[in-house]
Amino acid sequence: MKKRALFLLPLTAALLLAGCSDSAPDAAAGTSAAASSDQLDTQTLADIAKQIAGDNEQAVIMDNDALKAQLPAAEQVRKAIKVTPETCSNFATSDLGAELEKMNVVSVGLPGATALEGLQVQVASFSDSVDAEANFAQADDILKDCSEFSFSLQGQETTMKMKGLEATTSAEKTSAIQSTTVSKETTVTTVSVNALEGSTAIVVTVLGGKDPKKDLAEANQKAENVLEMVAKASA
Repeated sequence: MKKRALFLLPLTAALLLAGCSDSAPDAAAGTSAAASSDQLDTQTLADIAKQIAGDNEQAVIMDNDALKAQLPAAEQVRKAIKVTPETCSNFATSDLGAELEKMNVVSVGLPGATALEGLQVQVASFSDSVDAEANFAQADDILKDCSEFSFSLQGQETTMKMKGLEATTSAEKTSAIQSTTVSKETTVTTVSVNALEGSTAIVVTVLGGKDPKKDLAEANQKAENVLEMVAKASA
């Protein structure tokens, strides 16, 4: 159960990264975006993931290939899910496959005491800095237009509320979001810190915490640690 929950987290994080992908600027027709000079390759990301996992034998590490293997299941969910209000459907049902093609990504899940607790770290390095900037900016759009929505899947209704938090890291840009998800009698709170440095986006999510201030401090510190790893790998 615990491992299954953590396997679902990278897809959720990636959907948050994707945001309302229809609103992102498109590359010129008939051309392909040039690779960013500071994009991290898959081996570098794998090395960073190992550093994040440390000696935690329960850590779940997923790279591009592992995430892509989940796409068929994610596509089934995307087609079956019904979002209210409908204007938020782009955010909740984004084309994850198309987004993964824009980046090299690795996700590390560190289990907590229960299946609904833990720490998730995602490092996504984009081939085009425009995509990285657009994805980061969309967090504000989500909070402005879809801070509260609901979705139904297989007859189960789930509501999600989000609000912005104050966070600061050494990255060029930093933002933070607290979300509360309610399904039947289960309520799960997550706190995420998003840091953008060049073409690399870092998302650290504390899942199932009880103290938002403490969770924010933990996510913020972990984001700072990962930023240091990225800086050393890029040197």
